[in-house]
Amino acid sequence: YNKRCRNVYYTDELQDDFAEKTPREELGESYKYIKGKTSRFFSTLFAYLFARPVCQIARLFKGVKVVSGKEYLKELKKKKVGFYVASNSNSQFSRVMDSLLIHPRRTNYVGFSDAWYKKGRRWFLRNLGFLPIPNSENYYKNFEEALDYYVDELHQACVFLPERTYWPYFIGVRPFVEKYFVLPTRHDSPLLPIYYGFRKRTGIYRLFGKTPLLTVAIGKPIYKEEYQSENKANTLMNLTHERMDELARSFDQEKYLTYVKRQPEEDRKKLTILVVCDVYGETNNGTIAVEKDLIRYLKLKGHTVRVLCN
Repeated sequence: YNKRCRNVYYTDELQDDFAEKTPREELGESYKYIKGKTSRFFSTLFAYLFARPVCQIARLFKGVKVVSGKEYLKELKKKKVGFYVASNSNSQFSRVMDSLLIHPRRTNYVGFSDAWYKKGRRWFLRNLGFLPIPNSENYYKNFEEALDYYVDELHQACVFLPERTYWPYFIGVRPFVEKYFVLPTRHDSPLLPIYYGFRKRTGIYRLFGKTPLLTVAIGKPIYKEEYQSENKANTLMNLTHERMDELARSFDQEKYLTYVKRQPEEDRKKLTILVVCDVYGETNNGTIAVEKDLIRYLKLKGHTVRVLCN
């Protein structure tokens, strides 16, 4: 347990988001998910000649370490098929690591359009393979066609975050959103679970910061034979959650933030009240009658009442 650990309060594991709040751009019919050949060529040059070397240097300074599962990733890369990656969302740098791990395959990222709200981000993220989720179901056809093209035809990888919201330095696996798992089940694609956790700073890294170091554990790929059922998305979601939970418990982690669930507003207002009185018993005078009326009223409001008397 880290003595510097701070508390972060939440009310809903699926809805509470601790990322920077920015507006989501409405994507219309005119948004082009599939790039032309020229655009893909320059995008690839940017990713391999600039972004990848810079990210490798950043990885070294951040002390990121892969503790298990390299053989699973190597196995999947050898297959001439596209695949999906499900990972938890507790570090901004984990998206960079997805790309570095999956190299030399190109990586696409599924996320909301608020990721590129700030100036300069849109061009940068788009060239790194970011695929924004449409805000309206009317435009899902274009989005799905892009996934089919990049994953099924070009045999690239696609990363999605089934926890949906960002909780920095969270240890463990939160509940998943089932609709994300519809993506790989549409064409029975393989899915690779990756868990990002945190380990204690040691050695020279103790001189350059106090936050724990990002640590990666890669799980065994899930192939179509394992999630065939009436509800493939639900089966795949449960399998992925189980494997990521096993990965989270497979190595020692350093807690930096503690997430504490807040009680609902009505529960927070409920009290345990001690009523101190001289006399309490049968209602044979006005004082006891008032005491009982008070106690009855407090109980009706949901409070717990204790009585102390002579």
